[in-house]
Amino acid sequence: MKQIMKRFCCFLLAAVMVGSFAISSNATSIKDAKKEKESLQEDLEKAKETIDALEGEKKDIETYVKGLDTQLNELSASIDSLKSELKTKENNLEQKRIELEQARVAEEEQYQAMKKRIKYMYEKGDAAYIELLFSAENIADIMNRADYIAQISEYDRNMLLRYQDTKESIAQQEKDLEKECKEIEAMKGELVGQQSSVENLITEKSSEIEKYEASIEDTEQLAKEYEEEIAEQDAIIKELEAAAALAKKKAEEAAKAKGQAATTVKYDGGTFAWPCPSSSRVTSEYGNRIHPTLGVLKFHNGIDIGAPTGSAIVAAYGGTVISSAYNDTMGNYIMIDHGNGLYTIYMHASSLLVSSGQSVSKGQTIALVGSTGRSTGPHLHFGVRLNGSYVSPWNYLSQ
Repeated sequence: MKQIMKRFCCFLLAAVMVGSFAISSNATSIKDAKKEKESLQEDLEKAKETIDALEGEKKDIETYVKGLDTQLNELSASIDSLKSELKTKENNLEQKRIELEQARVAEEEQYQAMKKRIKYMYEKGDAAYIELLFSAENIADIMNRADYIAQISEYDRNMLLRYQDTKESIAQQEKDLEKECKEIEAMKGELVGQQSSVENLITEKSSEIEKYEASIEDTEQLAKEYEEEIAEQDAIIKELEAAAALAKKKAEEAAKAKGQAATTVKYDGGTFAWPCPSSSRVTSEYGNRIHPTLGVLKFHNGIDIGAPTGSAIVAAYGGTVISSAYNDTMGNYIMIDHGNGLYTIYMHASSLLVSSGQSVSKGQTIALVGSTGRSTGPHLHFGVRLNGSYVSPWNYLSQ
């Protein structure tokens, strides 16, 4: 058991020494990979913050919609109340019309009776009243009959006036009721319009909620992708460590076999060639910008050059290709070591024309423009890294 533990400890110590050696031999690439991982971690946090903000806005709209629902219910209750009031008014109006018609019938009957009386009096003159008076037996009877004649005339006159007043009164009531009904109808129409507006607003806000839900879902998906990319970056870091150790070991073995020291590339301070000769259109500068897919402020570590798919990408300067591969974020990419801690990287290519370990010269075509990886359209992302940090490409390009 002790022998097994002893061997395990020796193996672990050897692994640590080899790992440390690998990191030392290719520290810049490892630093860049770690910086990319840190950048993804920041993007992930921003995505989570965006999700929280969207959730808050969604909640605010849901609260607003609940208020609209209450308002809509109140409007519906008001409309129902007005409908009931309108129905009562319509019933009263119909009753008044019946009463008016009855008054007209009674008036007509009274009018016909008056016509007969007038005709009788015209034909008979005062003879009928005189005959009625002379047929009295005594003076008291005469007085009674004279008073009776006066009462008949007064009754006829009062009845005519009363029916006339009734007719005018009912006609006025009918007019007033019709006016009230029109006012109620107008109020009802206004409330129906308000109800329609509230319903449209609820529909609109419900649609906004759906959009927020979709945005939240999309951002959650982005967050998930960032988490996956972070895990991928961890794997890339391990691969870079292993590759750096292997490359250093091979270089040392080859130099030892020839009795020479391993040679390294050194940047001499010259001006870079423009990496996409067919286009000078810079679509996104180096520095802070709104991320095109996440929609949050993010540092852009290079420049984007818009160009048609298949356009030539050339090496900005002579050096050694240390990576020619694919990454979910960078797509097809090439990284060139120019020496003295200076590297250039070319992302989102449609195809790669050089391999890792190959030496390239300034202006040599190394890839073709594309839109692979996390990209919104065909372009070249050109980045420059110095001693493990991204720097502005304009420091090396001719303005």
